Amino acid sequence: MRHWLGIWLLCAGCVADQEHLRLDRLGAPDAPLLESAVAAVVVWEGQTDTLAAPAALPLALHSAREGDAGEAFVDGQWSRFEVQRAWDSAAWYGPVWQAVQSGRFSDSLWLAGHFAGTDATRLSVGSGCWCAATDSARATPVATGESVRIAWQQGPWGGPLNGTPFELAVRWGDEDQLLPPFWRAVERWGVPATWRLVCPAREAFGAEGIPERGLPPHVPVVFEVQVSR
Repeated sequence: MRHWLGIWLLCAGCVADQEHLRLDRLGAPDAPLLESAVAAVVVWEGQTDTLAAPAALPLALHSAREGDAGEAFVDGQWSRFEVQRAWDSAAWYGPVWQAVQSGRFSDSLWLAGHFAGTDATRLSVGSGCWCAATDSARATPVATGESVRIAWQQGPWGGPLNGTPFELAVRWGDEDQLLPPFWRAVERWGVPATWRLVCPAREAFGAEGIPERGLPPHVPVVFEVQVSR
């Protein structure tokens, strides 16, 4: 009991100027702070927020670090939290990215961490694909039986796009002709439109990629797409 009381008093002293944290477990002194983290896994009120955008978390948590657990004062009440993991930019864009390329870290989680807190839009519920940019101001929904033309370039995350666009004409309703992300994007944004989609390897061409076309295993795929009637 004295041990935990000592930790609480120590932590209270550390955040006395903020008075919004009560910690019953301390992370390592050199662990990343949430306010400077690129991505984090936080348990908040019993719910795990996987790869949360630290900037989107309650301000009270910003001075917490990986390994911290206790209570944060938010909206007039104390709520439980635990910071399970936090990555600074050196770790996220170094060892974590290397782990993605070897299949030891999910490229879906990598993309969620990368795009969290940005203007990018998740393509659909349950999807690991993100639309980093779209222009669909003149678009209208597509009716069954309409002809849709799709032209796109593709390339690995962090690498160049292929030089020559691929092109495909489909009859809307024959969705099995399309990559699932393209089908969902047309359904969501209509035609004509352009998008920049970034998808985990398994939602593009499979986790093993297509090395002979410059798409390595496990690495997310970037699509620059134009759709028209």
